[in-house]
Amino acid sequence: MKTKDFQKLATKTLSELQKEVQKLQQELVDLRMDKQLNKEKNVRRYKTKRQDLAKIKTLITQKTVIQEG
Repeated sequence: MKTKDFQKLATKTLSELQKEVQKLQQELVDLRMDKQLNKEKNVRRYKTKRQDLAKIKTLITQKTVIQEG
């Protein structure tokens, strides 16, 4: 995820971020299946998707802490 994309995510609401998390989790499942079936040649994509998911989850946590505090 590029810096510009990450900055765009920071402006989204919690519900939009939750949808992004669900979308990324489904992509990870698909990538895992493709990797097991030897369809996916670019195995680095799996790692980058996991990192993107972690970034979004961090944003969600930050936004919930800000709202509560």
